[in-house]
Amino acid sequence: MEDGIVDWGFKCSIISLGWAGYSFLFPKRFNLYDFKKERKVRMPFDGCVTWYDDVCSLIDTDFRDVFSGIHTKLDEDGKEIVSTEYSKYNHEQTSNLDDFKEQMNKRIGQFNKELQDSIINGNTIIFFLVCQDFPHELVKILRKKYSNLRFKIFCLNVRGKRNPNINSEEQKFCKYVHVQTPSEDYIVFADYKTEEGREFEKKILSEFLMFMTELSGKKYDVEKIFSLGTRNYQENL
Repeated sequence: MEDGIVDWGFKCSIISLGWAGYSFLFPKRFNLYDFKKERKVRMPFDGCVTWYDDVCSLIDTDFRDVFSGIHTKLDEDGKEIVSTEYSKYNHEQTSNLDDFKEQMNKRIGQFNKELQDSIINGNTIIFFLVCQDFPHELVKILRKKYSNLRFKIFCLNVRGKRNPNINSEEQKFCKYVHVQTPSEDYIVFADYKTEEGREFEKKILSEFLMFMTELSGKKYDVEKIFSLGTRNYQENL
């Protein structure tokens, strides 16, 4: 683990697809990918709230309408944030719309380039998604748009247990995992430092490491990775 970053044993990158910043914060906290070293800016769905259907729509249309309905508003804490028809951007450094558009265009460009580079180099993209249902439509879109891309979706359901109808072909492209939150009022962004929160996150980490073992054939030390990751509990998005 160079600089604390997990060595997966094969060339891959992790891209968050929402629904909110947890799909970016969790891999970052546990050093599952070196975001600072490998990327100049964040990805389009890092640090914002975008529901699953809107993620599918934006990817399917090459982010054509990403700025549709763009405006600023006050969030529940009185902070001015950027919001659109598709997303709420509550972790931006600026609420200036021109500056935000410039940053978002850089993120979209980086997203497209990373996928194209992975196709050329034969690297694997791990899409980290938090969604209650199996992402049938997302699998379909990614397979159609990026037919030569090696990818796998890690779909994490942290709410009510589902019994999704998954065919064998879809299983090749997505690992669907259910880890129930400790309680109905548990907040994944705020309660992870509690005892029950640490146990909850350790279960998620264990599931993710088993998922990566399926891809690499390599075993990973969950205790070591969890211990190193919990040192990052003070780090913010």
